[in-house]
Amino acid sequence: MHKIKVLYLSHSSTLNGGEISLLTLLKNLDRDRVEPLVVLPGEGPLCSEIEALGIRMIDSSLDRWIRYSWDHLPADGLTTQRVARLVEIIQSEQIDIVHSNSSVIHEGGLGAKLAGVRHVWHIHETLTDHPELVPLLDLPLILHGIDYLSDAVVTVANTVQQQFRDVGVTEKLRTVYNGIDSALFDKLEGSSIRDELRISRDKILVVSVGAVTERKGYPHLLKAAEIICGQRSDVHFLWVGPLLGKERPAFEEAISNCGLQDVFTHLDFRRDIPQILKFSDLYVLPSLNEAFPLVILEAMAAGKPVVATCCGGTSESVEDGNTGYLVPVANSEALAEKILVLASNQGLREAMGQRGREVFERKFSAETYARRMEELYEHLLSSPMTTDLSGSVENILFQGAIQTYETLTTRIEELRIASESLQAAQRSCGHLQAKVEEAQDRLADRDRRLADLVDQVAERERAIQERDHLLAESRGTAQTLKQDLTATQGELAQANIRVKALEERLRQTESILAAERKGFDEEKTKNANERKAECLRHEEKLSEIEKQINEILNSKSWKVTAPLRKAGSFLTRK
Repeated sequence: MHKIKVLYLSHSSTLNGGEISLLTLLKNLDRDRVEPLVVLPGEGPLCSEIEALGIRMIDSSLDRWIRYSWDHLPADGLTTQRVARLVEIIQSEQIDIVHSNSSVIHEGGLGAKLAGVRHVWHIHETLTDHPELVPLLDLPLILHGIDYLSDAVVTVANTVQQQFRDVGVTEKLRTVYNGIDSALFDKLEGSSIRDELRISRDKILVVSVGAVTERKGYPHLLKAAEIICGQRSDVHFLWVGPLLGKERPAFEEAISNCGLQDVFTHLDFRRDIPQILKFSDLYVLPSLNEAFPLVILEAMAAGKPVVATCCGGTSESVEDGNTGYLVPVANSEALAEKILVLASNQGLREAMGQRGREVFERKFSAETYARRMEELYEHLLSSPMTTDLSGSVENILFQGAIQTYETLTTRIEELRIASESLQAAQRSCGHLQAKVEEAQDRLADRDRRLADLVDQVAERERAIQERDHLLAESRGTAQTLKQDLTATQGELAQANIRVKALEERLRQTESILAAERKGFDEEKTKNANERKAECLRHEEKLSEIEKQINEILNSKSWKVTAPLRKAGSFLTRK
């Protein structure tokens, strides 16, 4: 049995959604039916994963006609040289089918066309109104170019086809859902993310995975978390994915403004997403724009209910009300409401998670994904080529179109560089203008300060004038006081003379009083002595009389006459 040789082109060597989808396909291809060869633009984690599968790789630079703002033209060669390199690989390796794994690279389609082999363009992106990806050409022209350069345009979801249908491209479209290897979720070992982050078992762990960008909707999840934490204290949020430096200040400020520092954890890029999902309670996808996010399939494979915004192909993986909930884009209140419903009901979480696992096994397993791709390859090889460039005219025209595209992209790159230079100049002018405005502000501030100083000087001059006026008045008052003082001093001198005269009179009076007091005292002493002498004479007379009385009383005659006195006293009383 002839093996189908497929040349896979990856736009990068990292491990984001599209690259993981390619790796899953490579792991699950039937190697008896398909022989893969991979072209990668440089080293990266995807290389080691592919090498472990025993699949050969070729390092070849690839251009992007749909870019992020930081993308630039490859350094090694022009478009014609890179396409020629791919044609050489296709022919030397006898490739049957070229599989471009993203809409952002176009050289696989050009190389396949020139080499005369089938081309599958695998579309993982919804480009209409994409907030980050910018086409170099008008989007309708790019979508028609994808159609022209492909034998099959494979979209990861039916909703992704709509961008093609809107511009009239329908014939080559088909949907092949991405798949996930269920074995990654069936035999999980190792420590719990809860133990690593010290999140207790009684907390409801809500997980989101993806780069921390506004397109992934982190501001809306933070607002929803703020609402939820206002009602419950047992919910913890974990976001896993790279945080670019330019996003970090806004992200950290938003967490702080919402007061979520203790309940919202961020981890950078991790390889153990199945392990993290195993120990979570539910998965939340708050994105503004998606095609068909693989992480929803991973959550379903882990048996977890999903709350997702209704964008892109989420409605084709999440069955609203059965395996999870779909909410409007950029609606934090609706997001919070559905998270609260699941946080409040463990039985509902487990039932939805189980139904999600059943849907996953039925529609989104890695085996189903790989078999559908293999069937597509076989179908294409059994069908005629859509465009034959074997004729010289067609080949010349196609080569001319490539040359025109190369010239156009070169001019676009030159315009981009000029635009960046202009933007840099504008930023420089803006900085200068800001400095001028700052200087003007400083001058205005200086003028205000000078005006304030002038006002202060005028105020001081008025104060000086008032002080001089008060000084003049004070001097007049002082002169008057001086005159009054002189008059008072004269009066005081006269008063002193009068006081001295009075003092002299007082001394004279005191002398007179002293003399009179002395005479009075002498007379008083004399009188006292005389009275004392007289008292002594009376006392002597009294003593003499008492002596005479005692002599009479003690005489015999007194004693003999005592009865007669008693009788007389008795008769007298009668």
